[in-house]
Amino acid sequence: MSKLSMRVCLLALMVLPTACVGPAPAPTDAPSTPAWVSGPDQNYPDTRYLLARARADTANEAQDQARATVARPFVLRVEAAGLGDTAAPGDTTRRLVALSDRIIEHIRVAERWQDPKTRLHHVLAVLPREVASASLGEEIARRDHDIRRAVEQSGQPGDLLLRIRHLDRALQVQVEREALQNLRTTVDPRASAIATAWTAARLRAERDGLFAQVRLLPRAAAGSTPGLEAALSTALSRSGLHAGDNGQGDYLLAARLILEDDASGEGTIRQQGVLEVTLVERAGERVRASRRWLIRANAGDRAGATRRALDEAANLLARNLRHLLLEAGSH
Repeated sequence: MSKLSMRVCLLALMVLPTACVGPAPAPTDAPSTPAWVSGPDQNYPDTRYLLARARADTANEAQDQARATVARPFVLRVEAAGLGDTAAPGDTTRRLVALSDRIIEHIRVAERWQDPKTRLHHVLAVLPREVASASLGEEIARRDHDIRRAVEQSGQPGDLLLRIRHLDRALQVQVEREALQNLRTTVDPRASAIATAWTAARLRAERDGLFAQVRLLPRAAAGSTPGLEAALSTALSRSGLHAGDNGQGDYLLAARLILEDDASGEGTIRQQGVLEVTLVERAGERVRASRRWLIRANAGDRAGATRRALDEAANLLARNLRHLLLEAGSH
């Protein structure tokens, strides 16, 4: 090979790598984050859907969280209608009302996305407002049927305590119904209210009117602590119930309380005893209900402790006598 040929070959070898090495190709853009992950999406307008977003380490966890969030408003916490003005603070009963599974079945996972950087799974769950509104309407219709039946039963002649129980049942269901109506309005503001013939206030007034018809005859059992019968009368008055006149009454309210000294500190007398109350239907002497409570009271002397114990018994009975009558309505 000539010297000239050798030089040409060396030059070619030096130039060849330079010719093969060009600018690196531009990296492919990472997939952009979907709009629904952090904000509104035109495919799922808030006016048409109830939405919930969730993210988790696994797709299943994210789906469960999102579906549960959409479903959460459909488990109502309903406060029971009270039995008058004698309930003590904290005596109010709250209950959970789980709505039809049909609502839950319509919740679907509409979108899924995994963040390529964090590897977290993102999920969007949706429930059409119109579907939820229709299901709530069916729930309300069922409540209306139950209320109508209970009101009809309460109007039939017969056992007064059973009639009271039917009306109280109608009232509690009406409270649920009103909560459902409020939820339906929130879910679908465009839906018109479903008409009803009843209100909680009206049913409460009718039930309390039947309570006012009950005539109780308070009696303290032989051997009870003196003053117990007066405490029974005080409890009747505070509860809005009525005692029978001249020894007359449909039901005997029999009570027993024997107070005894308990362990006490220096300069203090404690008395305690079990208050037993029995409601007896005088016709046939049928026991309709009974309750027991422990009564305790302290004072500087025995008379003061007894007085406080009887006051406690009167207050406790005032809060519970209507409950006792409702319980009697189931027997």
